[in-house]
Amino acid sequence: MKSELLQAFSQSSTFATFDDRSLPDDITVIFASTGLDDRGVLPAWEQRRQRLPEQCVSLSKDPTNPTMAHASISSRSQTISLHEPQQLWSFANHPTSVCIDITSLTPDVWAPLIESALTYVPQLIATYVEPKDYRLHPNPTEATMFDLSSSFHGIAPLPGFAKLLGPEDEFDTVFVAFLGFEGSRARVLANSLDPLPPTTAVIGIPGMRPEYPALAVSSNRDFLDECRPHLSVRFAAASCPFEAEQVLTEISLEYPTSYMYVAPIGTTPHSLGAVLFAAKHKRRVELMYDHPIHSPSRTSGIGPTHVFVLK
Repeated sequence: MKSELLQAFSQSSTFATFDDRSLPDDITVIFASTGLDDRGVLPAWEQRRQRLPEQCVSLSKDPTNPTMAHASISSRSQTISLHEPQQLWSFANHPTSVCIDITSLTPDVWAPLIESALTYVPQLIATYVEPKDYRLHPNPTEATMFDLSSSFHGIAPLPGFAKLLGPEDEFDTVFVAFLGFEGSRARVLANSLDPLPPTTAVIGIPGMRPEYPALAVSSNRDFLDECRPHLSVRFAAASCPFEAEQVLTEISLEYPTSYMYVAPIGTTPHSLGAVLFAAKHKRRVELMYDHPIHSPSRTSGIGPTHVFVLK
């Protein structure tokens, strides 16, 4: 099945311009019904909704129940449990090819959809659109150069990835943090682990812009300094989920008996790679997530579009 999509795309493709007809007509596209910046509802999906309304599913999270989402197709709507995301495939008439746009959906929505689609959907791609710019923080510091989040809901599992039992031996664990521009996030997650296990920081190199890796390092300097006795550093291209997944595979082979705490708090493609890895290794992988509340207009403009063939 995957080869059919690979006729149109390589495993990872980047487009400077992307529109509705960049995708085959038989793909059902799932995207956020709204957003906080210029990438909220992309022109490509608006075009597709006009031309192929039955191939478009818009999603919004229930404001009163974070485990539920509202799905709409044309004039139909249904509430979906994020703990049972396979409900969406029935609502969408069991599509054989699906594109999940993870640009404006939050990870607590798109992560369970990706995991479910890996099982229930024969062909799967994901898309992510870069912003042109991030909004500067009104009072920038080394750790908070950009105004990305107003606050955090706190550490809680992503739907579909909850662990009833943690590791049997707290000392036989490792912690992997994908680093972004918000320096406090990795520190808070690391501080929730006592004692702190051997730690790997993953930095997006090459970055989506040449200056971004240095910004990620400076933003997380306190975390890196505090973890230095336990720390190793790895690199994965900031725009590639498959390199992020490969880094996790390599770490798992180095620590074959260790329980892995993974913090997908770097780039969105890195988060996708972490979800792909966790979906395949649920017994020994726990995703640690802090559920940020995104700042309005946190980014501006629409940059390149990345297309990832997942299945």
